[in-house]
Amino acid sequence: ISLDPKTGQILAMVGSRDYFDENIDGQVNVTTSLRQPGSSIKPIVYAASFIKGYTPTTVLYDIVTNFSTDTTKPYEPHNYDLKEHGPVTIKQALAGSLNIPAVKTIYLAGIDNVLDLAKPCLRCHKRLILAGVKRVIFSDPSSKSGYRLMEMM
Repeated sequence: ISLDPKTGQILAMVGSRDYFDENIDGQVNVTTSLRQPGSSIKPIVYAASFIKGYTPTTVLYDIVTNFSTDTTKPYEPHNYDLKEHGPVTIKQALAGSLNIPAVKTIYLAGIDNVLDLAKPCLRCHKRLILAGVKRVIFSDPSSKSGYRLMEMM
């Protein structure tokens, strides 16, 4: 999606790679479908850590980590490349869109601090699954699970 930054007017929008391809649900417009915020939330996570005093040169360990508090349900995020990168700086973790350091940073910054910083950015949404924990960030009984692309801009 491409927006005019002054007016918010939609200039261009691609909803699917191929509208007529049923194998990829081509007639589903992904720009209006519900989705988890994924990597788009990472800058907010790291900004919250900077407020807490961490810096772009803070080293995090990108190794498989179980973040679950329930021993019967492990929560072990993995990176998109399915690799671990060992010690990385926050700057490297953000540039590489690494998932494991991002989840670790949520804990370092404090999940409530991250959510407080995210509220203005996620203006229309009610629930967010962050670091494996579903949190209500706006009280609305009609809440849904996921965000539309326009709500994350």
